[in-house]
Amino acid sequence: MRKIDVYKTPVVVRAGETFEWENKSSNGTVTVSSSTWPLTQSSYAVTSTPQRATVITNPSAGSSSSFQSSPPPNPPATQNMVVAGWHGEVCSDVTVMPNQYVLWHNGNSSAVTIAPASGTTWPWSNNSFSVSAGGDLVVQVPSGARAGNYPVTITLANGNSACAGIKAGGNPTIIIGGNVP
Repeated sequence: MRKIDVYKTPVVVRAGETFEWENKSSNGTVTVSSSTWPLTQSSYAVTSTPQRATVITNPSAGSSSSFQSSPPPNPPATQNMVVAGWHGEVCSDVTVMPNQYVLWHNGNSSAVTIAPASGTTWPWSNNSFSVSAGGDLVVQVPSGARAGNYPVTITLANGNSACAGIKAGGNPTIIIGGNVP
């Protein structure tokens, strides 16, 4: 289960996800609340004991809402919760629109690296992204990303494909633009 700090922003969630609000501050109890976010409760009082929160099952992908923490973060900041445009395992194809968030999960027992396939490009300035074993990675698709198919490789530290035997063709494709459900 993902743990999300009460002062993190943006918080990227997925439909139906249950996560734990976590309070790493020395502020005692921190209350996080919003009348518009896609959670099943309007507020959570978070102490040193994490509080479970659940995202509704039908939020609009890419939707954003503000929330407040009391006491507020220092320095003060606008806090936002965004529903991921796509979420899934690292070996799955991704279909997303520019400016939306991708939430990858690595179910492997080893860290993986996500990079553009040899001889191709992708819309991020990073050469690659790493996702720890059992971990999650959230990245935003740049707003100026061009629509198209972007083949990627998912590799283990030893250089072998993490998707061999999992995905036909071996590696997934990031599909940007078009009709995204």
